[in-house]
Amino acid sequence: LHYYEYGTPKLIGTCDNIYLKKDYRNTSLLDDMLTWLMNYGRSYGMQEMEFLTVFDIALSKAWERKGFKPSQITYTKLCQ
Repeated sequence: LHYYEYGTPKLIGTCDNIYLKKDYRNTSLLDDMLTWLMNYGRSYGMQEMEFLTVFDIALSKAWERKGFKPSQITYTKLCQ
């Protein structure tokens, strides 16, 4: 977890990788992790948190149900 100042007067925390194994996806573990990370960021003055994860429509909807909204997109290409 780290933060950047994006030229605005607010601190934005970023979690570059978050992954939950399938066995734990239908438990409260994700909610517990997100609550802990949000509280941790808030304790350091973060006003916003970004979580980077793989793109998946179902996963995107799950994040939105938790109150998150998409804010950026990354394009990837293999170096061949």
